[in-house]
Amino acid sequence: MNIKTKGFPVNVDSWEVPLACPKCKTQIKVSLGQIEREETIQCHSCGTQINLKDNEKSVQKGAEDVQHALDELERTLRRMGAKFG
Repeated sequence: MNIKTKGFPVNVDSWEVPLACPKCKTQIKVSLGQIEREETIQCHSCGTQINLKDNEKSVQKGAEDVQHALDELERTLRRMGAKFG
């Protein structure tokens, strides 16, 4: 998911978060895009298949919160005289 900004290009899909393998507890980095798409990943240590779930659509909600914050920041900066391309 891309967040639309004029001055702050952001690609939330590529942001990574740590996840512990439920079997061996190895830390795995997964992208928010993988979680949003509910991909199945494999632990690089023990080979366990992990089905990513976002039942509450928290990635979408988080991206919307980031979008709102960036929009508000842009409005604030414009009020202070900042100009965007």
